[in-house]
Amino acid sequence: MGNIRSIIFFAGSALHFAYQWCGRRKSSALVSAVNESTWEHLKIAFWPALAFSVAEYIFLSPVPGNFVFGKAVGLAIIPLTIIIIFYSYTYILGRHYLVANIGLFFFAAAVGQTVSCWIISMPVLPNVLRLAGICLLAAMLVAFSLLTYFPPRFFLFKDPVDGGYGIKK
Repeated sequence: MGNIRSIIFFAGSALHFAYQWCGRRKSSALVSAVNESTWEHLKIAFWPALAFSVAEYIFLSPVPGNFVFGKAVGLAIIPLTIIIIFYSYTYILGRHYLVANIGLFFFAAAVGQTVSCWIISMPVLPNVLRLAGICLLAAMLVAFSLLTYFPPRFFLFKDPVDGGYGIKK
């Protein structure tokens, strides 16, 4: 599992800069960070974890019965972990620290993957949870695909550097 965390961590780190590397193309904004908002950092954790999950699904044979539900929950745990810990520690300390944020990114990926593996290794769960996993995955895909382009005026989407939301005009 350490390799999975490393792949997610390094891919997410690259996605932090990919928007600039791609000449600020709007198409690259789908998976890369366009500003320093919390949302954009959640997004660069989500896409590599999802890509790895898809690769696992393709190459696992047979696919465990709890796979979809386990991966959906694991993918949801990553941003929740980041949000809870980031806003807790910055509230307590009064500021954020880059090294803590980097560690938090890695930690959140580890928590998500651990929970995912735990659920996948359980005895087969009811089919309704597989459907719930599909719905959760669909909701995350829609959110992480659209909300950079159409960000709500909500604190998670606000760039702390310039106060803007989403892609700069």
